[in-house]
Amino acid sequence: MTRQERFFPVALLLPSAVLAATLPLTAQMKPVTYNQPAVYSRDAKSGFGRPETIAGTLTLVNPQEGLVIVTRRGPGEPPSTQLSGRETKAPNSNEVIKTDTVTATPGPGETEYRFRVTSHSLLKAGNQRVTLADLTQFEEKPATVYFIPERSGNFVLGLDVDQ
Repeated sequence: MTRQERFFPVALLLPSAVLAATLPLTAQMKPVTYNQPAVYSRDAKSGFGRPETIAGTLTLVNPQEGLVIVTRRGPGEPPSTQLSGRETKAPNSNEVIKTDTVTATPGPGETEYRFRVTSHSLLKAGNQRVTLADLTQFEEKPATVYFIPERSGNFVLGLDVDQ
């Protein structure tokens, strides 16, 4: 038996084994649909689109845009820099005549997180459900946000404000 004759059965079996192994995978594939909702939770194993939680201070609520900003402050956040200075402008125009020395001082470590609120978001203050317009009275209060990060923004699943 020659060398080619010995490897001929292996050469036939290997492609057929690969084909047989991939057939069940193609049967499990789902068709692509383009009418998925704006808030769509991708596969939990993908790492993008998994529900996440963040706690901080409710800094801004804008009901017209469906926007909520939560700020986290503390030593675990990246440091910020506060700039201060003074400009003198011409009396009849907005042209800057003179700029005094600008000073930079280290500020507190803080990070702002922007969230999009939809009609499916559960908003609570204490144990009561509230509307997005009602949340404006809770600015500068501690809050916890449950959200899904997406390419088009962080979508709020739930937001709890401590009273």
